[in-house]
Amino acid sequence: MLSTIVFTSLNPFGRTELQLECFKGWKQLDVDIRTLNNAHEKALLLDLGLEDHDILELDESETGDMFFNKPVPRITALFERAANGFEGRKLVIVNSDIYPAARSAGFIDAYLELGPALALTREEVGSLNRPPARSNHPYRGGLDTFMFKPWAVKQMAERLAVWGSSERMAFGVPGWDFLVGSQIVSSQIGGRILDGSLLLHVSHPQTYSNIDEFGHFIEPMQSLDAVNADTIADAAEEFAQKINAMCIEHVAESRRVWACYYKPPATQELPSARAMEVARDTAETVVWASWNYSFSELARFADERLQADKPSLEAASAFFCRHPEYDHQFGEVLLALMFEYACAHPSPRPVKSEYPKFNMHAAAVERILKNTAHSEPHRRVEIARLFCRELLEYDIFNVRLYDWMGLSCKNEDERTLVAKVRKIWEEAKHEAA
Repeated sequence: MLSTIVFTSLNPFGRTELQLECFKGWKQLDVDIRTLNNAHEKALLLDLGLEDHDILELDESETGDMFFNKPVPRITALFERAANGFEGRKLVIVNSDIYPAARSAGFIDAYLELGPALALTREEVGSLNRPPARSNHPYRGGLDTFMFKPWAVKQMAERLAVWGSSERMAFGVPGWDFLVGSQIVSSQIGGRILDGSLLLHVSHPQTYSNIDEFGHFIEPMQSLDAVNADTIADAAEEFAQKINAMCIEHVAESRRVWACYYKPPATQELPSARAMEVARDTAETVVWASWNYSFSELARFADERLQADKPSLEAASAFFCRHPEYDHQFGEVLLALMFEYACAHPSPRPVKSEYPKFNMHAAAVERILKNTAHSEPHRRVEIARLFCRELLEYDIFNVRLYDWMGLSCKNEDERTLVAKVRKIWEEAKHEAA
């Protein structure tokens, strides 16, 4: 697959083990993958085991150092490198923490049969050691992988150069993926946005440092008819909705690629006795738990989460939230909480109902109410996520949110789950007494 060049940018200062595993995953597909870094980072990556051929050294002018005081590769520089140094080759631009769970690099050609340029979502997983047995949790709030036929590479380089603000697009800068996605689906390129169901991403908290950077890309996105909104929050929400709509429109095509090229999970060691216990308790919580998740899946995932450094609702949700409709996701989020809590806290632990000073709870609630004003089912899910995250990760049991969830229950299974959540509060009070 040397007719394809893959560009990424490894960060030698954090989460290097995961990034190197992803880089290795691409190399095993026999694609020509390169990480783009400056001279200092190149030396560090060589020390981590990369070969000189793996790294394209960037000039400082090709980085965002002038804007952000850090040498992150500028996206326009990547297109220029590809157009001028790798003429006639297909291009893939991918974030460094995306793992290709594919049988072969043929999946790239399969995707590019669907359009001259593609922007792809990612599949959220708790760990690369437990890839999903099926596609079930695409993250459509952003775009992580981009594929281009050779002529589209030149077109993208030329079209993006029109916008002065495009020079600020760089790995790790919020909004660059939306501008590139907007250009891809424009009438000038005629590409598509699809789910990248075999492109795995291990769930972790967002690390963007300055969301205001997104503001530089709103005007170009408006000119491309990608958004109408003027504010950062509204423009991001509008384009995220467009991503979701396009992924749904083309779901048959993306599933076909997944079915043909997805590499099934490797055989794993038998789960521990504690993992089997958590899996059994989870399967017995509500009837649909044993329908939607096989016992072996639950046990393997429990074994993984029992070894995690800290609890994570995102990691648990990546496994449990499989239904596309919000009405079903409410129960899935609560089941994810119960499962993850059992893995993280095998015995009762203190919880509190008061927040520390300068907390962001009120702002989070306000944002949820605004973003879900036209969808009560969506609001239920987001309120449940907030409650569960605060309890699981900060030991805060918000009684008002809990009561709201209880009153919103629509069936007996939801009431059962809400009642089981209350036991966490009751056991904590009993332990304190």
